[in-house]
Amino acid sequence: MMRHLVCAFSLSLLVLPAGASPPPPEMVDIPEFQACRTVGLITLNPPEPDQPAMFALDVDLDAFPQAKCNDGSGAVFWVRRYETLGAQSVENQNKWWIHLPGGGAAVRGFGAADRYCTNASRMSTLDIDRGPIAPRSIAAGPPENRFRNWNHVFIYNCSSDRFVGAAGAVATSGQPTGASDPVDYTIHYNGAHILDAVLDTLKRHDGVVSYIDREGKTRVMPNLDAATTVIFAGEAAGATGVIQRADDVHASLLATNTNCVGESCDVDVGAVVDGAYLPSQESWQRGFKSRWGHQHLTYSLFLTYS
Repeated sequence: MMRHLVCAFSLSLLVLPAGASPPPPEMVDIPEFQACRTVGLITLNPPEPDQPAMFALDVDLDAFPQAKCNDGSGAVFWVRRYETLGAQSVENQNKWWIHLPGGGAAVRGFGAADRYCTNASRMSTLDIDRGPIAPRSIAAGPPENRFRNWNHVFIYNCSSDRFVGAAGAVATSGQPTGASDPVDYTIHYNGAHILDAVLDTLKRHDGVVSYIDREGKTRVMPNLDAATTVIFAGEAAGATGVIQRADDVHASLLATNTNCVGESCDVDVGAVVDGAYLPSQESWQRGFKSRWGHQHLTYSLFLTYS
């Protein structure tokens, strides 16, 4: 079941002469409304020389027109293909770590307006450096970390709705700093569409997904529809998104997976969220360690579907 973000706004009544229509509001997109946005290139967690690197891809807005950030800019995600390590090569090819980062939320007029003034990079990809980044959390662990050599996906958080918004362009109002009156403006809430667009892109229904690595070589991502294991992970606001979207993502991954025949489906899908969302780390460690044999634990909830 898809969860939708619901935004509540106060309404005022305007009494008009019989038969008259209310004048349309003078709407502007949030970038025009909030000229206070700090402009400057934002670099995200670049990898160290000995760390694996992930590479940026823009979501195709022609194929996924609703995959937009708060300000209408297009969504971005980073990927890294699995590593070939002897006998593990084939196994790693179909294992995936899909990560939703934190970034908070802003779903009301004044809060969203202030956020754009002070933290526009959480609402836009206009100033985001498309350079390589390091994988997040567990997936970025030491060489012996078995997750390190899986396929990695990092979906940038620019929708302020914890990846559950599906409202599209929302009309609201906010008051610019120093102004005496509020201004009507449009802001986009499309986090659910962004997540779905990235998953559909990686299923390669519209062609091959590839990137150029640090050595200048073209790397082609495997087909997510052939996955045998997927961990859907999140931190902070991204963890909330994982909690609310885990069932949807699970269903989406199985719906078109080539390992599913009839009611039989040889695919393992798990969801992991960070320690702020409980239950206890001790109970989670028992389940995660026994299932994956992993020692570097920074999360405290593991939900699995088999």
